[in-house]
Amino acid sequence: MQGENHPDKKRLREGRERAIAVLTDGFARDTISLDAFESLVGDAYACTTVDDLEALLVSAALAERGAHPLATLGASSSPTGTSLAVTSPAPSAALVAVQPRAKTFARAIFGSTERKGRFAIPDQSRVEAIFGSVEVDLREVDFPPGVTEVRVKAVFGSIEIVVPAHIAVECAGSAIFGSFEGTTRVPALADPDLPILRVVGDATFASIEIHTRPPEQVIRDARAKRLRSGDR
Repeated sequence: MQGENHPDKKRLREGRERAIAVLTDGFARDTISLDAFESLVGDAYACTTVDDLEALLVSAALAERGAHPLATLGASSSPTGTSLAVTSPAPSAALVAVQPRAKTFARAIFGSTERKGRFAIPDQSRVEAIFGSVEVDLREVDFPPGVTEVRVKAVFGSIEIVVPAHIAVECAGSAIFGSFEGTTRVPALADPDLPILRVVGDATFASIEIHTRPPEQVIRDARAKRLRSGDR
């Protein structure tokens, strides 16, 4: 056992990246739906070997028999036959620790705010919607390794955050006469080099949603293809 320096961890990370690329291509080719894409990405983070990732793609009908889309990364993530220790995600209580120094980078009060494109995001920040709506698209943001925390608060409003598939996500929140929807996906094997987006907060008479989506260009191309084929 070599802890965080175990040689199989890099192979597993690369295998997950390749699997996500295959899933993205599957969406673009209309092989899987948007909801299925998000669910399968979460499943990919739960895999602990490259063989598990291969089986996931096969079960999703995204790999033809004998094609081995992950073969370039090796037949197995553990060629020596040794197993890797599985580290569980931090308990939810740790996700809601107060961060008083967080900076607000998106806020809507009796209005609407949209943030998208390539921009810098602090390692601790806030998003607020008070009688308004906020849409934040993080698919073009370069996340550093480790945790980037976004605290969210919505009161009589809505917050929607779109995240890319190549980062891990932790969500913890509460809702009073509202909804807080977000799926936590972190690697089953701890990976200090992987970016993690942590979204925590609460909704009061409001809604907060965190979605995983393919790159915008992939979505546009898929829509154009469906329009050309007459399937709207």
